[in-house]
Amino acid sequence: MTLTNAQESIELEHFTPPKPLPPRPKDLPLCEIRDMKAGEIVPAAYERSEIEGTGYIVWGSGQTLMWDHHFGTQGNVALANGQDVFFEGPEGLKVLRKLTPYATSASFGVKGLYCEGY
Repeated sequence: MTLTNAQESIELEHFTPPKPLPPRPKDLPLCEIRDMKAGEIVPAAYERSEIEGTGYIVWGSGQTLMWDHHFGTQGNVALANGQDVFFEGPEGLKVLRKLTPYATSASFGVKGLYCEGY
């Protein structure tokens, strides 16, 4: 099917769901967490969210953050495949990058900042 207007024409293709991923190896790192480098800045288009009670502020975009949950002093954010996500917390400003296509969330709060599969 083709959709057309005066400026453009868009060809729609049949959706084929992606093949399931093989089981994730237990030792496969899901993400990289590093300190923010000198001169590095949070992109202006990123939205800022202060998660009350956790001591964390999260910066991300619609392409990186899929949903978030907050449970008292602990929270987590599901990560989409995309750009870096920034976390400011007790350990300073951290940059998180998803490394695999497996479902990954960033957890933060009293246990610190870490990634886990879901």
